[in-house]
Amino acid sequence: MHYVMLLVFPLMVAGGIGARRLLTRMSVRPALALLAAVPALILGWGTGGIPPALLAWNDVYSRPNAVAQLQTAASVIPADAPVNADAGLCVWLANRHTINDFPDMLDSGAYVVIDEEYYLGNNTNRAKRQAAADALPTGGRRLLYDDGRFQVWSPVGD
Repeated sequence: MHYVMLLVFPLMVAGGIGARRLLTRMSVRPALALLAAVPALILGWGTGGIPPALLAWNDVYSRPNAVAQLQTAASVIPADAPVNADAGLCVWLANRHTINDFPDMLDSGAYVVIDEEYYLGNNTNRAKRQAAADALPTGGRRLLYDDGRFQVWSPVGD
C-alpha cells in the first residue's frame, strides 16, 4: 500500500497540469463543471465514512478525548523518567527521553503506561501482553494512576 502512495502526489500534479492544458484548448461552462462534480459528490456522500455521509460513524464524536486523558495520566510521570508503553501510546509520549514498547522491552526502572482499550495489532503477542500486565502488581510496582482507560505503574521498588 505505501508503495502506491509514492505515486499519488506525482499523479495529482500531472492531473492538474493536464487539466490546465485541457482548459486552454477548450472552454468549459460552469454548469458543465458542476454537473461533472455531482456524481463524485453523490458517491462520497453515499459511501463515505466521514460525516455527513450516510455510512459515517457518529460514535467517533461521542467518545471522550483520549489524548487529553493520556496527557493527564502521563502528568504523574517525571519528565526525565524512562517509560514503557503500549505501541499505540508511544507517539503521544515521544517527548520522553527513553520510551520502550510494552511488554517487549519491559524495564524494571521505567514507568509503565497501559491503555485498557488498546487495539492489539499483529506485532503484539496478546498472551504475552496480558501476562506482563497481570504481573505488574505482583512485580513490585505501585499503581499511580487509573482512570478506567489508562493505567500508570511505578518503577519496581519505587
